[in-house]
Amino acid sequence: MELAKFEMSIPKELIFLLKRNNDKNFDTVDRIKISVAIDLFTIKVISIGKAAEIAGVNKWEFMQVLKNRGIPCYQYTENEFKQDIDTIKTFKKVKK
Repeated sequence: MELAKFEMSIPKELIFLLKRNNDKNFDTVDRIKISVAIDLFTIKVISIGKAAEIAGVNKWEFMQVLKNRGIPCYQYTENEFKQDIDTIKTFKKVKK
């Protein structure tokens, strides 16, 4: 992924809060990248793989970050649920 330099001003309190985070594995810049990646992922702009890439971690580490924050890494849709019900019904017919 090609990187671009981006400069911005943020409140000092935000920097303090980011540093106060209990996760010692990530520095302040990492936490900002992870937060952006999570936001883009949860509003379905990017895939989980792309979010992990933006966050600078592998897919499994990103999934763990989501888990630690109580964010599901997969949204089970109503359509998928209906497909699963149809599949179960088909297997029940075959089993008889």
